[in-house]
Amino acid sequence: EEISKATFNRLYDEYTSKLNELSTRRRELLDDLMARKKACEDRLRAFDQKVEELRVRYKVGELSKEEYEAGLSEVDKEQLEKELEAINTKLSVLNAIFGGMDLAELRKLEEEAGGYRDALVSLVKKGALEENERARITADLDQTIALLGQMLGGRKEIEEKLREELETLRARYAVGEISLAEYEKRKKEIEGKLKEIWD
Repeated sequence: EEISKATFNRLYDEYTSKLNELSTRRRELLDDLMARKKACEDRLRAFDQKVEELRVRYKVGELSKEEYEAGLSEVDKEQLEKELEAINTKLSVLNAIFGGMDLAELRKLEEEAGGYRDALVSLVKKGALEENERARITADLDQTIALLGQMLGGRKEIEEKLREELETLRARYAVGEISLAEYEKRKKEIEGKLKEIWD
């Protein structure tokens, strides 16, 4: 059963508003947690440097055993490590926004969202969608694609580099720079790495 354009627009605006609120809140939480994680890691690094410095000063006789132990007790490393672990757990939850989907499913979802975005142009040409509606939906799809890109991490960049490496390998073989055996060996290695990205 078809719904009126006005009803569609009202519902779409409502859903978009909620999604934008969730996306904004998630981004704020991620930024806060990443800042806290960096601060915690910096404090752990500083602690390790201080311990090393205290150890050297104690070994060369600059500090007594009591001064050395007092310096060590100034920072609770175990507490810092627990705090970092808690932050990493929260980051994992925020990054698992798509539940139990594996990387291949997320990638497929990203590709489908891109296909839907591209299909909107033909709907405008057919008169089934107005340009302002297409622009609004495209912006939302772009936001979703960006979010999925974050979820996929650096895997897409790694894939692009490997595909470029494969193209370079093909070109090197085509001009006779490398033998067939070397080409086949390297090709198999690169294709194996490509497969591992999404497994």
